[in-house]
Amino acid sequence: MESKLQQDLVTAMKEKNTSKVTVLREIKTAISNFKTSPNYKGQCTDSDVLNIIQKISKQHKDSAQLYTDAGRKDLVEEELSQLNYINEYLPKMLTEEETIEVVNSIIQSINAISVKDMGKVMGLMKETYPNQYDPKLVGGYVMNKLK
Repeated sequence: MESKLQQDLVTAMKEKNTSKVTVLREIKTAISNFKTSPNYKGQCTDSDVLNIIQKISKQHKDSAQLYTDAGRKDLVEEELSQLNYINEYLPKMLTEEETIEVVNSIIQSINAISVKDMGKVMGLMKETYPNQYDPKLVGGYVMNKLK
């Protein structure tokens, strides 16, 4: 994934797409910061890169909301433009309905009956649909379902 990001950065620079160049540099900087952090284990997997990109995506969404609240349409447009480029690198997120449907099928498949089984459900969800769902939604739903 890192090599694709590098190739896309070179292409964006040749096309003089400043918004995309800014986003890709931001992602590459975040990856470099991750690699120099104390938690770095000597390898940066595609999953690590996806997690980094998701964090950046959330930051841009939050910024766009703040700019909207402040009435700064010019800055909102720039944030949303950058967010579109970021989303090109993220897997398609499950909708709330799809997520609940998947969680219900996992609960049935492993015969989960109590909150003690929550870890199994969450583990299977993470394994089957990595970076494609809202963990808060799943956690809350599983807690309510397995009471």
